[in-house]
Amino acid sequence: MSCIRGGQARIDASQRIAPNALCHLLEREIRGAIVSIMAFDAGAATLQLIVGDSLPPLLRQKTRRVRVGDPFGTCGAAAYWRNTIITRDLQRDPRWRNYRTAARRAGLRSCWSTPIITPDDGLLGTLAVYSNRVGSPDPRAVDMTSAVASLLAPTLSQRHGR
Repeated sequence: MSCIRGGQARIDASQRIAPNALCHLLEREIRGAIVSIMAFDAGAATLQLIVGDSLPPLLRQKTRRVRVGDPFGTCGAAAYWRNTIITRDLQRDPRWRNYRTAARRAGLRSCWSTPIITPDDGLLGTLAVYSNRVGSPDPRAVDMTSAVASLLAPTLSQRHGR
């Protein structure tokens, strides 16, 4: 991966990279990954899907808006805790109660989500990676996801007017 090595961003922070391009980059680098980006809507305390071209249509529809909070999927929990959340099995995790059927029909079995935050811990959104296998991602994949979340922060910050 040319701009990310060992979880470290190798790009000038002032450069803005198209979110779609970063999603596709992660999908190429992480075997079997489907990647989405959600932006935080502070007024509604929800996350809104802004990039998810590779998500199966049913799951894309079901996750168009997700409440921020621990019981609201992997992204809702990551946004709430401001920490990466790993869901090893979407069919068994209580956070996925409302999304379980859509995930099963889409053939997705696990997910991890990383919050996209400002330097002062302001929430901008989340970056999620879905897999068709049950289990935890390898550390390299988590590091890459964190690096890409950092690269997305300036773009989402601009979107939020920060």
